[in-house]
Amino acid sequence: MDANDDFCYVQCSAKGPAHLFLTVKFMKSTQKKIKKKREQSQLSRVLASSKIRYRVQKNFFEKLDPGEIRSSVKLLAKHMHFASAIQIKGDIFKGKYVKKTPDTSLENNVAWCLGIIDLYKVELQEFLTRETLIQSNILAERYADALEYLEQIDSICGISFWSIGIRSTLLSLMGEKDKKQALLTKLMGESESNAFLKSITRLIINKFEENDGISSESSFTEQKIKRTYSGATLNFLMFKAVPLNNEFDYNYNDVLNREKHTSIVDVLVCLIDLATYAACGDHGAQYEDAAFRICTMLCKNFESDYISALGVNFGIECTWKLVGADCDILEDYTRGNYQKIIERDDLNTRLENFSDFQAVCAAACRIPHNVQGLLGSLIDAASSLMLKNQEFDESASYLSLLTNSLGKLPWFRQMQLMMLRESKFTTEKTDYLLARAQGLLADINSPRKARYLPENLRSGYVAAIAPIYGDTALFDLFVADHEYGANPVSWGRIDRARAIKYIAGDLYRKNRAKEAIFVLEQINAFPDPLISNEVSKLLILSHLKDGNVQTAIDLYVQMALDNPRLLKTLSSSAICSAGEALIEASKSIEVSIALSIHNRFVASNYTAELRYAFERFLLNNGMNSPLEIFELDGVDLTRFYYFAEHVCTPENMKLYLYFETARDVEICRVEICKRLVKAGHSLDLMVSEIKDRTRKIVLHDAAKHVESSKIYSDTSGFLTSAEFSHLYARYQKLCAEETIKTPDEVALDDFVFGVKSKKDIVDNAHIVHIQSLVLSEKNSLFFKLLKLMRDEFTFGAKGLGGFLSTRIKHGHFPNTLRKCAGDEGLLSKKATSTGGYKRNIAWLEKLGPLSAEQSSIADKALTDFSSKFNDIINNANDKWLNITVVDQDVAGLNLDQTENEALFNYSCTYLGAHLVKAEVPLAATYQDFVRVVSDWLWWRTEYNLDRVRKKLSKEFRDEAFHRVDKLERDIVDCVKEELKLAQFQESLVRLRQRLATSVDMVIGWFERSQGLAVPQFDSEIAMRIACMSADAKIDYDDQTGVQFQGKALTYIVDVLYVILENCVTKSNLPKDSLMIQGSLQIENNNAVLLVENNCAPVGDYMLANANLGPYRDRYGKESFMLPASRTQGGTGLAKIWKALLKDLDLRHSIEFGYTSPSSFRIKLIINDINKVVHQ
Repeated sequence: MDANDDFCYVQCSAKGPAHLFLTVKFMKSTQKKIKKKREQSQLSRVLASSKIRYRVQKNFFEKLDPGEIRSSVKLLAKHMHFASAIQIKGDIFKGKYVKKTPDTSLENNVAWCLGIIDLYKVELQEFLTRETLIQSNILAERYADALEYLEQIDSICGISFWSIGIRSTLLSLMGEKDKKQALLTKLMGESESNAFLKSITRLIINKFEENDGISSESSFTEQKIKRTYSGATLNFLMFKAVPLNNEFDYNYNDVLNREKHTSIVDVLVCLIDLATYAACGDHGAQYEDAAFRICTMLCKNFESDYISALGVNFGIECTWKLVGADCDILEDYTRGNYQKIIERDDLNTRLENFSDFQAVCAAACRIPHNVQGLLGSLIDAASSLMLKNQEFDESASYLSLLTNSLGKLPWFRQMQLMMLRESKFTTEKTDYLLARAQGLLADINSPRKARYLPENLRSGYVAAIAPIYGDTALFDLFVADHEYGANPVSWGRIDRARAIKYIAGDLYRKNRAKEAIFVLEQINAFPDPLISNEVSKLLILSHLKDGNVQTAIDLYVQMALDNPRLLKTLSSSAICSAGEALIEASKSIEVSIALSIHNRFVASNYTAELRYAFERFLLNNGMNSPLEIFELDGVDLTRFYYFAEHVCTPENMKLYLYFETARDVEICRVEICKRLVKAGHSLDLMVSEIKDRTRKIVLHDAAKHVESSKIYSDTSGFLTSAEFSHLYARYQKLCAEETIKTPDEVALDDFVFGVKSKKDIVDNAHIVHIQSLVLSEKNSLFFKLLKLMRDEFTFGAKGLGGFLSTRIKHGHFPNTLRKCAGDEGLLSKKATSTGGYKRNIAWLEKLGPLSAEQSSIADKALTDFSSKFNDIINNANDKWLNITVVDQDVAGLNLDQTENEALFNYSCTYLGAHLVKAEVPLAATYQDFVRVVSDWLWWRTEYNLDRVRKKLSKEFRDEAFHRVDKLERDIVDCVKEELKLAQFQESLVRLRQRLATSVDMVIGWFERSQGLAVPQFDSEIAMRIACMSADAKIDYDDQTGVQFQGKALTYIVDVLYVILENCVTKSNLPKDSLMIQGSLQIENNNAVLLVENNCAPVGDYMLANANLGPYRDRYGKESFMLPASRTQGGTGLAKIWKALLKDLDLRHSIEFGYTSPSSFRIKLIINDINKVVHQ
């Protein structure tokens, strides 16, 4: 032990005069000096406690308090048991996240990390200085200079994930895709066998994936993390892989237990993150003490505007930087001088202050700006976010992309806060926390900051700014105490609409809602888009607070129908909650619409209320059938169309007692859709829905079997998904740009070629991880799209997970199997849900009389059987029957036991995605792509179901019967008398029979539900579907007697629908006058379909036929037909061509024309029809 240890301890723990007294006393008293030397400090005792590193470290964190831990770090920097954990600046890359100290408490982790920061404070000040320069260079698009500063930081502080993430983003922004891939390849190699490190590195480097997606990569990653991981891994990934989520309840101790094993930069960044979350997070209050300690230390030791502002959140004093010119843009904005802001000569430079950037974005919502480059794109996106306009989703995705990859830089941290406020609303408290954090973390010390300062700092701050800003509009708006009643015109320096909005906002917060409404109605019609949006939302909430619920709902519906994106920052749940009280007696169509809007755009947590509101609306207005709504008078057309399309859905109508069967509901919905089509509303969506639902009705009517399967997933949403189709279009564009194979494609092709059995590759692709492979931009986008569609298939609202949960796991599976033993009374009952089992009195009496010893043994046997039998069932239900998704990009991270045992494995690897991509032709339409992916997902499902069936048939069955056999042996060995055992053994015979039957029945559940699919069909089925969809009647004769393959049904229906729809719409005859005849026959393996209909006279029918010449000439020419088949309107022939030739690979010819002035005929000859005939 160092002889100075005790003296150092005294110096550290003594303050002021006490220090002098102790030092003098120490020097003067020889006797006490000797005694003092003989006493060991707590640190000394810990260091001497063992020669084993782990035990010493464990004692260190358990026996020292946080203050001692922090002060000891410097002393232990070269100690053999602690050096590797403290000297992390020079760690080689493969050592990252290798545990060097044991997990400990939050207080101890914070103390340890502060000790490390204190040790390296010189280096970290260099980091903070260069961080500001990097930020400025990024915003100015001097990316090469920013990379140079990154190199300097790595040289001074060691490599960090902070620098890796920013470097990869800069390479993406520079278009240096090869260098980014080389960086990933290099780090994958340096990670060696550290799988956890590989996964984290890949996540960090791929944060910036610019793919023009509607939803951002970060939101996709967050969903995946929440579904796949739990506990410490979930908390760590939520911190490391995605932007700050103010609603998530982070466990920062889990984060620090891992992050302390990285780099000094990452440790500092993590502590700053913790303090930021404490300032703005919904659950941040639990970290306020830790944040105060962190900020106290950081503010004392570092020069950083962001750190100083962060400390202000926790009442820590700082030196205010006040320059009058700093607030000139904010002053002009407050006055409404938007043009002056936009025309500033120094605008680009000033945008490096986020406070100025935000004001410029708001000004750009009113006046077009001329800023170019990255800053111009950021202004456009942020303005779109503020306005909630048509580009909102794309803008949110773009900003999320940047804030996720650059969000550890102070400027982009503030961008994150702005995005959180502008993109979603949860509660007023949450909104206030974000507004407060925005105000206090602002990089300009303006009068607005006074609005949010802690009480101990406010008066001093106001006194400091008054001489500089006292005569400004900013000071008037945010500092001067204006009560309602003052004439806003007297605030001559403040834009009038803004002044009134702030007055109304203050009145609302003071619970003076009626007065707020009066004020707001003065400016509700102002042309200013931002203020108008804010006023609309505040007016709704004010009416709600004032008890005017119906008015609030009416305004809510109007706002949502005008612009549903405004709902993202409105307390929609409060509207719906208040509206519940109106449902019973209301005749208003708006109540149902409001609930539907919330369920569609915010959260689907008012489904039951919506169904009841739909029912009450009909009954309160004297209607029975939903079709009667088409007879309503005086209803706004927009509201009416919305109600018919989005409220009168089978999901909402299925519990309405007017309908006797589910078929009645479907028929009603089809009729509603047809009427909307006739009205010209949502044509594409309604026509598609008519065909889909009609197909379901006809197939269900034609079904000859009753299936036992409980496995189903609705993939119909794929075809209507704007996000998926958008991403696929982007993927096709990248395919057109890349004409040669990329290195990853070459590597994957080589791997596939090298494996002899293709079946082995396909069957195991989901677990084959080709290490260190880096995907190209095109293939990375395809991989993401495949995962998104997989997630919708498995976890979506109508996904497999829901059916698996509701149809099997929640009661059906365990109850069916328990019933076998329960009906025989062999399952002992539990005293409580968490307690032990009761004595099985019934069977103890049936086996009796028994001695006390026999009774005890028999009771234990019955209890053990009950416990083990339940365990077997619970294990299968809770662990096997789960969906697991461990994609290649996160395969190295830890899973809990439940995930490891899940049998529904939908993991996606680069190899698996490559095999799916190979099935998608380059010219494939989005519809073709959807079919390929759907087939792949169902193939994966079949594979998983086979695993489940085998597991149940062998392992579960064997273990269940083993428990029955053991129960029999235990009871027979105990009782021994055959007479007493007779009834028991008869019961076991019945149990075994029931168990065998029940296991077989349960296994039968795990078959794919055919749903709308059929193995074969005749042409009359297809014609019925097409007739119902096109609302046509036909005299049809099928002379073939042929059954077609089930997979061809959709395409043949498409062909017939086009033909019949042409009869209906082009005949120019009333429905009752239209007559259609059709026939199908087969001649020499060619199918010949004839369809003829009457029509309004066309005069010279030879001339009319001649006018059809261009359509005949173009038919079959791919350059015209393929693009036309992808559009709507006037492209029926192209859709026939595509369905037959491209989708079914059937050569064909078509003849069409007038056979007389009042008749029209189509003749379709399909060659080699045996390709789709069911053999």
